[in-house]
Amino acid sequence: FDSTHALLNGSYHVVRVTVDCEGTDCDEREYQAPLAAAELEVAPTVVTAVCRTGTSPANGVFRVRNAGVGAMSFSVSEATTWLSVSPVVGVSNGSWENVEVIFDASALLEGVYTGIVTVTGAGTSANVEVILTVTDMLVGRDFDDGCHSPGDIIDVAITMDFGGAGEVTSLAVFETLPPGWAYLGVISDPIPDVGDFYPETGKLEFGWVNVPTLPHTVVYQVQIPEDEESGVFCFSGTTTYRNDVPTDPEFTVPTYGEQCVEIGDCCLP
Repeated sequence: FDSTHALLNGSYHVVRVTVDCEGTDCDEREYQAPLAAAELEVAPTVVTAVCRTGTSPANGVFRVRNAGVGAMSFSVSEATTWLSVSPVVGVSNGSWENVEVIFDASALLEGVYTGIVTVTGAGTSANVEVILTVTDMLVGRDFDDGCHSPGDIIDVAITMDFGGAGEVTSLAVFETLPPGWAYLGVISDPIPDVGDFYPETGKLEFGWVNVPTLPHTVVYQVQIPEDEESGVFCFSGTTTYRNDVPTDPEFTVPTYGEQCVEIGDCCLP
């Protein structure tokens, strides 16, 4: 057979196959094969950042690549005054290409801001949502260093640091643990005035009637289930506060810093 005649027709290769029966063409047909193409892939699709009022956070990053074949040109655009991106154009041959999200938040008031970055390539587009929290209260989470195994007890430290006007008059911390993990209690002083854990949802709440001097760190312990599988397990949390400035409402801010714990193979020598 003769399949040397290949034509490009739109998004298909057209291949003509001829069967030669001893010098006589006894059959000839054409077949269409899909043409391999570039494919846009973007990760992550959400970029978050937190900064104190009057400042700007460190740059965020997302990545773009061609998940198909060949070279793919792409462009990046945004229409938000408090962020920009770099680079605005690029090429991927299959490797991930970094795009920086650059924040200019110094003039923003306390609050939560959202923006959209659009990546265009391979005849399609994808959006990256950018969420920026500007706050007078910075709240960070830290874990024990290193990898952990099933059954381990982990110290979790939540640090609250207020840099705004007036004094904080109410303060509450809300944490959500990975499913099935046990809460063992607070090991730092002073112990919060209120502390509740709801095992069925993994939700943990701390509250202070007498707000401690800030910055303040509360450390609590959790235990990994004995039968937990290897993987990455993540926490989430927020802090709600109010100060004594009459014009300021109650604010809720996300907990930044370390979010996830790795369990399993990373512990092997």
